[in-house]
Amino acid sequence: MEDRLDSSGQRLAGLLKAGDFDSARALLRSNLKGRARSLQDDVLLVLFKSPPPETALGSVAEALLRLAPDASGFSTLAEHLEANGAALAAQVAQRCAAELDFDAHPAMDVWGGAFNGQERRQTLFDQRELFDENRLPPGPALFYLDAHWEHDLPLWEEIDEIFSRHPSPVVMVDDFRVPTDSGFAYDNYGKGKCLSVTNLHEAVTTRPSMFFPKHASAHETGARRGCVVLAQGDLADYTRRKVPMLTELSLSDALVLDGVGELRNDLARVALAVAKTASREQELQRCLTDELQQIRARSEAQQADLAGELQQTRARSEAQQADLLAKIARLELRAHELSSAVARAEFIQQQRELEAENAKRDAATAREAVTGLQNLVLRLHEELRSGRTETQETLRQVAELQHSRWRRIGLLLGLARKASFER
Repeated sequence: MEDRLDSSGQRLAGLLKAGDFDSARALLRSNLKGRARSLQDDVLLVLFKSPPPETALGSVAEALLRLAPDASGFSTLAEHLEANGAALAAQVAQRCAAELDFDAHPAMDVWGGAFNGQERRQTLFDQRELFDENRLPPGPALFYLDAHWEHDLPLWEEIDEIFSRHPSPVVMVDDFRVPTDSGFAYDNYGKGKCLSVTNLHEAVTTRPSMFFPKHASAHETGARRGCVVLAQGDLADYTRRKVPMLTELSLSDALVLDGVGELRNDLARVALAVAKTASREQELQRCLTDELQQIRARSEAQQADLAGELQQTRARSEAQQADLLAKIARLELRAHELSSAVARAEFIQQQRELEAENAKRDAATAREAVTGLQNLVLRLHEELRSGRTETQETLRQVAELQHSRWRRIGLLLGLARKASFER
């Protein structure tokens, strides 16, 4: 919530500084509803027309964002605006608080406005119509001026008109600042529109005698609103002598006391602002302390979580390390087995290569033996052919001998036997 308020407050302060009424209203309209939203628009409009000092924009923006939708909320806003130099907007905020009070408690509004809410009587006694139609009474007359509100403030012109057109007027101005007693409330609608001696002196050409309540505001009842009575000549002397509840102040004394009162009000506003700043600082300090404690608690909880996660991570890491060592041992054993298998395969390969070399040598020797045998067979065939030739020659010779004359003689003489080649 605080982060959102800070960012929204900075944005709203920027809009107030830039004079962007529509954007500021759109930003604030999400906070309130119904009647309170409409009243907030009234305060915002006056605030844009009569803004506070630029240094107070941030504080005013936060007050607007924190505005509660009830009479107390608008009353608090009015006090804040008053302390930050937005007197006219503060007056409007107070009126809004009164309206919300009347809405919540209708029985409080027993009068219904000026002249009990009777509009025709209000029109009948409108001072401006009296001046326009010159219907002022000829003899001594009391003029009670209280029909002033916000932008419609014809008070100074009315006083000039009364003293310039009527020979013996007595004018009583309600809601006027009493220079001798700051306890009396008064109307202040911004620069030049504060009901005070200073503005009366600057705006009115007539210089009547001024009379103020003689009793202290602490002894007054009700709303304790200030007033001033203005008179000239015999009526001023009469008031001086015959009205003990009023006391006269010279113009110089009244201006000095009014300036002192204004200075006192400024000091009071500054003191209030300082007090609110100190309160705000204390609140910020408390918020910061609470936030720091929360951060510290979260940090300790996170630290404990991290320690637990670290232990779990360390345990998992040790288990993974053990698994990796076991896998490495198995891989080393497997590598050793593979190395042995490779060595055996290389030895077998070498044996096979040696056997192949021996087989090649044996094959060469066999080929040589075969070649020798073939040569031997060829020689034997040659020899056989030669033997056959010799045999055939011998047989031929034998045949020739068998058929020879001498063979026949030997057979006849029994000196020879029959030849046979059977085995």
